[in-house]
Amino acid sequence: ISKCTIFLALHLPPMRTASVAKAIAFSVLALSLFLFSNLGGFFSSPDDAFDDIMLQRRLSESDDDHDANGYDDYLIIIFYHKTGHAISRSLGRIIKADKDNQFTYMPVNTLSIREHDKQTNCSAVSSLKLGMIHIQEAPDFYCDIETLAKELLQGEPSRTKKGIKIVHLVRNPFPLTVSHYKYHSQEPTPEPWVKGFDVCHAQEKFGEDEYDLLEPTLGVNRIMSYDDFNSILDVCHSLFRSHPGLEKSGFYQHLLKLDPEEGIQLAATHMMRGRGGDLTRMANNIIKLRQLQEVEEQVNVAEHQLKAPKRIQVLTLATDDFTYKPKETAYRFFDFALGGTSRESKEKMAIKYEERFNKTLNSTHRVNTMHITKGSDKAYLEDYMRSHEFFGRVLGNVEKVVESAVEQSKDGNDKLESTVEQ
Repeated sequence: ISKCTIFLALHLPPMRTASVAKAIAFSVLALSLFLFSNLGGFFSSPDDAFDDIMLQRRLSESDDDHDANGYDDYLIIIFYHKTGHAISRSLGRIIKADKDNQFTYMPVNTLSIREHDKQTNCSAVSSLKLGMIHIQEAPDFYCDIETLAKELLQGEPSRTKKGIKIVHLVRNPFPLTVSHYKYHSQEPTPEPWVKGFDVCHAQEKFGEDEYDLLEPTLGVNRIMSYDDFNSILDVCHSLFRSHPGLEKSGFYQHLLKLDPEEGIQLAATHMMRGRGGDLTRMANNIIKLRQLQEVEEQVNVAEHQLKAPKRIQVLTLATDDFTYKPKETAYRFFDFALGGTSRESKEKMAIKYEERFNKTLNSTHRVNTMHITKGSDKAYLEDYMRSHEFFGRVLGNVEKVVESAVEQSKDGNDKLESTVEQ
């Protein structure tokens, strides 16, 4: 309204300015009240404070606010269990080793892992630094969009951050579940914690409050209901310590001795609830990061800054693509992360990643190959879970979220599809 008044004051004759400006002011005010009362506001997110954060930070940026290495954006690679542990480190080491780049350090887990501040419901973020490749496992983004923006966009002391680039490594939930099951049922197991692990108790101790954290994303988008969430624990109790000879056994012994169809169901419950629930955590974070980008887009539209550089950039990559198309997928990563680096240099790094991957794939050393799960029954187990009445539906909904994010990231359009199976 004030902008309209200023414009009229500068361009209309004096006698007409006040009356016309007043009429426009009342018209705009009436339209605003109608929209907010009937449509829930101009924007899908009510976080007006976040709009202020974005605008204030944009106005406070200066042309001199660059890292010594010339990078304007912080870089963070997010992954989950069986969704990019080895990939993220391999990519980071290749960037560090490239002489055309000046990334100096690769800190791991700057954010807390599978934990969140009880006040904010988000993983606590310690100071990110420019010129560093931050590798982060399974952060909790259960907070509101305003808080998430504050956490991710807070700058280093005595400087303003330009922006953040987030590489989000995700995976289709069906092969992810199979990989989780096959990985932990190896003999010997790569991770000893599974031996005495009480998988159901680990889900119970989070309580029903856990669904309250997921409801704004998975519930509202009809991916998983409250009853679905409780059914996960019901499946766990029906399988864990309920068979003769396994009454006092841990998670690992169940994975070894249960029939594969039951073993993979038990493994799926671990990935869907509690601290181990990376499947639901991954789906939640996909949606939250997209909401974060949408709010920035709304701010730019409101401020007529349609060509303004994006301060929040997200590239969603499927980790299975690093297996089937290693060079092409690695190049997409390097092109996003190192926008100012020459094409030739990025191509060389992509080739180097492919060579390292093939070397690992053909290695006979168990330490190099234990993260690459194998087995003749992998296809059967995936088909079994797809046809399962409960897991087929719920994991199928998560699958649509993941695939939508991956495909739209390729197109440069990260809007999420809302079509899920009820």
